[in-house]
Amino acid sequence: MQKLYFLKLTVFFLALFFTAFKLANKSGKEPVKKSGISIESMDKSIDPRIDFYHFANGNWAKNNPIPETESSWGSFSELKKRSENLLHEILDQAAADKSALKGSINQQIGDFYYTAMDTLKIELDGIKPLAEETKKINAIKSNNEIPSLLAHLHSIGVSSLFSFYVSQDAKNSSVHITYAGQGGLGLPDRDYYLKEDEKSINIRKEYLKYLTKVFEMLKDKAPAEKAKTVIKIETELANASLTRTEQRDIEKRYNKLKLSDLQKITPSFNWKVYTEATGITKVDEIIVSHPPYFNTVENLMKTLKPEDWKTYNTWHLYRLVSPKINSDFEKEHFYFYNTILAGVKEMKPRWERALAASNDVMGELLGQAYVKKAFSPQSKEKVNEMVDNLLAAFKERILQLDWMDDQTKNKALVKLASFNRKLGYPDKWKDFSELKVDRDSYVGNFLRARKFHHKIMIDKIGKPIDKTEWGMSPQTINAYYSPLRNEIVFPAAIMQAPFFNPDAEDAINYGSMGAVIGHEITHGFDDQGCKFNSEGNLENWWLEVDMEQFKAKTNVLVTQFNNYKVSEELAINGQLTLGENIADIGGLSVSYYAYQKSLLGKERVVIDGFSPEQRFFIGWAQVWKINMRPEHLRNMILTNPHSPGMYRVLGPLSNMPEFHAAFGVKPGDAMYREENNRAKIW
Repeated sequence: MQKLYFLKLTVFFLALFFTAFKLANKSGKEPVKKSGISIESMDKSIDPRIDFYHFANGNWAKNNPIPETESSWGSFSELKKRSENLLHEILDQAAADKSALKGSINQQIGDFYYTAMDTLKIELDGIKPLAEETKKINAIKSNNEIPSLLAHLHSIGVSSLFSFYVSQDAKNSSVHITYAGQGGLGLPDRDYYLKEDEKSINIRKEYLKYLTKVFEMLKDKAPAEKAKTVIKIETELANASLTRTEQRDIEKRYNKLKLSDLQKITPSFNWKVYTEATGITKVDEIIVSHPPYFNTVENLMKTLKPEDWKTYNTWHLYRLVSPKINSDFEKEHFYFYNTILAGVKEMKPRWERALAASNDVMGELLGQAYVKKAFSPQSKEKVNEMVDNLLAAFKERILQLDWMDDQTKNKALVKLASFNRKLGYPDKWKDFSELKVDRDSYVGNFLRARKFHHKIMIDKIGKPIDKTEWGMSPQTINAYYSPLRNEIVFPAAIMQAPFFNPDAEDAINYGSMGAVIGHEITHGFDDQGCKFNSEGNLENWWLEVDMEQFKAKTNVLVTQFNNYKVSEELAINGQLTLGENIADIGGLSVSYYAYQKSLLGKERVVIDGFSPEQRFFIGWAQVWKINMRPEHLRNMILTNPHSPGMYRVLGPLSNMPEFHAAFGVKPGDAMYREENNRAKIW
């Protein structure tokens, strides 16, 4: 295992690092722009050659304990809090606007938020708003009725038995097709049911207690037995499910079947009844991510009694809606899912929970109001320019690769040149006019909204691909690459500090936003993105020898991250996190060279005691500052394809000779990797 050593700088090294700053001050020249570095976050007593993460973020980590309402706290959290305060104002104003026209943005977001905040009515209503849903579940008299029931439950967002959705065909991205896959679990992942370590066993015990409590609150006569029934069903589904790492392999998950062939796998489940009940009149083909999973579905259809299905589906209905009904259910849901699984001590204030629900089902509506107040056209213009520079730098990197044949390079360049970009917010907003939102029931509004979004998805069958559609709302602090559309997308909210600071000089912006842009570009060429061509189709465009070289290079990264131990019993899964780790090191490398190109002909100014190159790397490190509760860290390691923030700094930088040169890193230093162990891919 790789070990991290935390050593203090000697007076000699302190003097070495800050001599340039003193000399710059003697010249009497003041920098035109501030660096954008958070000096107060740094711990300069730590040697950056040993532990760069804590050098850049040490004081911040010590001075920013995790709030009781959070499972972690970092750069994303700070920006999210600022955005939430603005969204809170928007929703408060909308809820107070009783004269808003029916169907207007203010009426829809205002009425939804009003019902979410109306705790008196929520408590008085209790579970009454769920009477119709409960009646549908309890009306089941035979297993032949399960397909139509599941079609309805899936339409309102209940995750029961399996997943079913409509998306672009991965091998023909110009058309929509139906997909079916594993699902139906109440714990975060299959491993939570199957691992036999002490923590996993304890979580299952707590889960059994929680399930029992839910059935007690529903006045069931045998709550403990019902809880055991749910766990038995979910454990069978977990045993049949792919691991998180296996789910990353898009080729293995692409299994296009005739619907009649899927029917042969599950003769006890009528797929024609199910698909027609979802609103699709004709399904000829379906992509099944893991056909053996449906052998287990068939076994459950044959062996479970209608009462078992009622129990299982009742649980999954209440798993979905418990945070939206009376406080008894909400508190129990919070205790298990937030305290037991994530270590959170206190529930967020009511307005934050109501805001999260509004974002969940009315994101684009709320986003339209958000961008009017928070979006900067100047920031968009600058970020767009950075995208141009990053794409140009990535092109140069491809041309200079010494391990790739010209034939494969040309295909890579065609794909890069075909990238689409979306910045800020959609050119065309979703039409919410058919969604009924009123002030009668929070749960009613929530379930109607889920059904509304499900119908939009189902209605895509047989229609052209809407290339204007976004997969994130403008207020989402994130970005993404879509392999099916070969596009990179940057919502308005991420175009703010610390990711992008229009008042800071270029080093910090290229180290943060530039590297994020490079990260998303590199996803088009990571271990899964590289399997898609320029048209967004799953198709091999690589020479075999080049793919072998690529896999050998990425295996170096797998080994490196496998050796990062985050606790006594947990290490990073290098295969699960491979795509994100490739994107981190690729994005950081290409952004570094784009930044270097931007410096040509310019004076290389020392600011805050750091050279341009040093500021670039500090900018990257400070984006990933984060404190995490042990429970949250454990869940992340088991389920998340991203490495924890600290390792998104230590991992990529230790591979980069450019970083070594900037901070004088030498063999023997913890931030140094021998050349034959370095990952150099893009």
